[in-house]
This record gives sequence, structure tokens and C-alpha cells, in this order.
Amino acid sequence: MENILKLENIGFRYGDKPVLRQINYSFEPGKIYGIVGKSGSGKTTLLSVMSGLAEPSEGRILCRGEDLTARDKYIYRSRDIGVIFQNFNLLTKLTAAENVELSLELSLRSAGQKADPKELYSRAYGCLREVGLGQEEADRRVLKLSGGQQQRVAIARALSYNPECILADEPTGNLDEHTQKEIMEIFRRLADSGKCVIIVTHSSYVAGSADRCIELQQINHLQ
Repeated sequence: MENILKLENIGFRYGDKPVLRQINYSFEPGKIYGIVGKSGSGKTTLLSVMSGLAEPSEGRILCRGEDLTARDKYIYRSRDIGVIFQNFNLLTKLTAAENVELSLELSLRSAGQKADPKELYSRAYGCLREVGLGQEEADRRVLKLSGGQQQRVAIARALSYNPECILADEPTGNLDEHTQKEIMEIFRRLADSGKCVIIVTHSSYVAGSADRCIELQQINHLQ
């Protein structure tokens, strides 16, 4: 099966301090990957590098065989991958639906397409329904939603432009056990639909729910 993402000899330094070294791994569609390791082992850094938010000091990342150095990183994050941040990074003055609409609108504009308001509205609500939120929650301002509901909005926002790969940084870190399981059920459905889901986590439950785990150690080697 063709890889969506491939890491070749990835290294990363903060100044003179190496954080990642000689990371080689491939990610396939239809699977959940867990990235685990102790604090300071470079998990979030690796996710930032894969998302194009940080440049590796050494090595290269291939997306469907194309070197990311040749890609516009904004377009890459607006079409190929969806990023779910640890603190959600939602716009709190907007409703859940408006957060998803804005993400979709930016993606369409990056592709040179006109954003039709009715289409944005319909697709935003469709994404929110996909993660278990109804119209009442969709029309609430984000600050009026629970942590679990905000996480669902963040997932819906990442799904809005139908990326092949989802990158999530500690998506269940602040959630109770029941909500954690519900969020992982969403990720499992996404993987079963053919998406590649890559999750940085400290949770043994999330790691145990992944199809494959990458363990990072200081200074880091894949186990």
C-alpha cells in the first residue's frame, strides 16, 4: 500500500540541542498511529515537523512521494493534512459551525475556488454531525461547549476539507475516560474510512487503541 507520509532520516535541533535524530517511518492510509514517549522526547516536535509548522534540521518528509520542501506549507495544511492542536485553537467568539466554516473557506480559497455561503453552511453542519454534534451544539459559541464538545469541533474543523491524514496532539489529554473513548471511536471510524490518523499521546488507552506505535526516547530512536 502506498504511503501517505514518509519520514527519511529526520533530525531536529533547538539551537545546538538535538531533539530528534535519524527518524525513519512510513504512514499508511487506514491506520491509527500512536506517537508515545516521555516528556521531552520530541513527540510534539515531530508532529510539528510532519505538519510543516517546523522545518527539520536534517532529512526530508515525503507526502505521496513529493518532498515537502517543494510544497507551499500553507496549502499542504489546507488540503493534505488536518491538524488538531492540544488546546484546540478554536476561535472562541465564533460558534462551532462558524469555526468549521472558516477552515473550509480558507481551504477553498487556497485552491482558487469561490466559497459559497450555503455550501459552507451545509458542509460545516455535516462535519459536526459526523463527530456527534447536533444543530443546537453547532450554533453555540465555542466557550459554551464542554471540553469534549470543543474537541469534537476541532476534529470537525480538521475534517472540513477532507484531508487524507489527521495529525492530533494529545487530543484526549484533558478529557474524562468516557469522553476519551468516544473521541477514539471517532478516530477509528476515520481510519476505517481510509484516512491516516497520527496521534501524539501520553494515554495508555489511546496507545493501546492504535494499530501501530512509535516510541520516541531521548535522544530519539524509533523502537
